[in-house]
Amino acid sequence: AWINTSVSQNTYIAFNQTRVNRGSDFNTSNGIYTCPIGGVYHFSWGAIATTTNTVYRYRIHINKSQLSDV
Repeated sequence: AWINTSVSQNTYIAFNQTRVNRGSDFNTSNGIYTCPIGGVYHFSWGAIATTTNTVYRYRIHINKSQLSDV
């Protein structure tokens, strides 16, 4: 998934585009992935910044609770 708009600071990033979305488990309206079955899932992401003087922080949430601060 990816986003094709700018992002404001201190907001959720809702990725609104996908290439593959088998089962439609990823909602492009709100950026939430709903696991179809219980198990272990692996998520990864990358980011590109256009400035060298800015610090970017990413927080992972599970069920709206913060899991980590990257």
